[in-house]
Amino acid sequence: MIGWYIVHTSSSQEKRVSGILQGKMENELKDIVYDVKVPVEKVVEMKNSKKVSKERKFFPGYILVKMEMNNENVKRLTMIPGIANVLGFKTGKLPKPLTEKELNNILNKVESVKTESEKPISKVFVSVDEKVKIIDGPFKGFQGIVEGINMEKGLVKVSVEIFGRPTPVDLDFLQIEKL
Repeated sequence: MIGWYIVHTSSSQEKRVSGILQGKMENELKDIVYDVKVPVEKVVEMKNSKKVSKERKFFPGYILVKMEMNNENVKRLTMIPGIANVLGFKTGKLPKPLTEKELNNILNKVESVKTESEKPISKVFVSVDEKVKIIDGPFKGFQGIVEGINMEKGLVKVSVEIFGRPTPVDLDFLQIEKL
């Protein structure tokens, strides 16, 4: 049965395994594998006081593979370095493919993240009343408490004690880190 399946890969090897599968789709796996996807989103984090854009995988350790499912094909697939197994596969019992709805939910989530904003999202996730350290800007080195979050503008209001007084400061998500 041809369908989309979730394939378990070695940790942090999703892109490499995807590349191997795509290369083998033209020759030795052309009757087995039809498409490969690694769902990702772009995030921004601070490294050495600089904004760095990275890709974050939606499902670390897993890739989506459109393939013809049978016991022999699973054996051939798992012989590829970096592939552990097909999710749900047990000897004598084949996994069910993702339903059209499940696949569309995954792919739509990836697309909505891409089109949601031109600006990549921050990797820092904080909540109100959480302690943070300021890692960039004029208040670098100060600590404070999150008073408010404006997701639309990508800003966090942090109460910082300056000259013995709590002072609210608006900062970018990238200028703070959790304590």
